[in-house]
Amino acid sequence: MPSINTKSSPSEIVSWKNSQQVKDVAQKLNQNIASYEDLTWCTKILEKIWRDTGKVSKEKIAFTLSIIQCLVDPNVENIKADDDDIQDRMKGIIVSINLLN
Repeated sequence: MPSINTKSSPSEIVSWKNSQQVKDVAQKLNQNIASYEDLTWCTKILEKIWRDTGKVSKEKIAFTLSIIQCLVDPNVENIKADDDDIQDRMKGIIVSINLLN
């Protein structure tokens, strides 16, 4: 994936998020990793961030997933996380986690 940083201009960020490489990554986040039946790319990222995911709270998982979503969402014109957006995303993710459990 091409690199980007918080000093990039809004137009550079929009261009980055709309690049095919970033779109491909965003699409693959919830897909299973080839040859790993129950492991998605998002799960793999969570395992890299939180070594023992079984001991991580739903809130920390929801926060992490919200940041990932915000980073690659082409409708968000920056790569800095907005508190309100993150909280809204977290609420939806926590609801999904609760439904899965």
